[in-house]
Amino acid sequence: MGSRRKSREAIVTLLYQLDLLKADDPEQGLADLFAEKGFDPEDKAWIRWTVEGVAGKKEELDRRLDDVMNNWTADRLGYLERAILRLGAYELLHDPSIPGKVVIDEAVELAKAFCDDGSVGFVNGALDRLLRERPAVDDPASPWVPDES
Repeated sequence: MGSRRKSREAIVTLLYQLDLLKADDPEQGLADLFAEKGFDPEDKAWIRWTVEGVAGKKEELDRRLDDVMNNWTADRLGYLERAILRLGAYELLHDPSIPGKVVIDEAVELAKAFCDDGSVGFVNGALDRLLRERPAVDDPASPWVPDES
C-alpha cells in the first residue's frame, strides 16, 4: 500500500474522531496520530495540510456535497461516510494536482475498507457529480508544498 493511501486512511480516521467529538481544532489529534504512527516528514506535512484544510472548510465542503447528493445532506450521513466524502471533496476542490479519477478511486477504496457496500456506490456517485463541477485549472501544480525546514 502506498504512503498516500496509508495517509488517507489516517486522515479519515482522524476526521471521523474530530466529527464524533465535535472538535474543531485538529492539533491534538494530529499530535496523537504522529506519535503513534510512523509517517515520514513529507507524509506528515501532507496529512497536516489536508486535515487542517478539511477542518477549516468543513461548512463549504458540506454545502458542496449537499448540492450533489440527491435528497441527502451531509449531516444525515454516517460519520465515516462524511469523513470520506469531506476528504474527497477537499481534494477535488482544493488540490488540483490530484486527478479527479484518482480522488474518486481512493475514496471508493476507503469506503470499501471502512463502510458497508451501500456506501461505496453513494461515495462514488456523490464525488463523480462533484468532479463534473470541478473548476478548470490552468496550473495543475499543487497548492500543497512540503515544508523544507
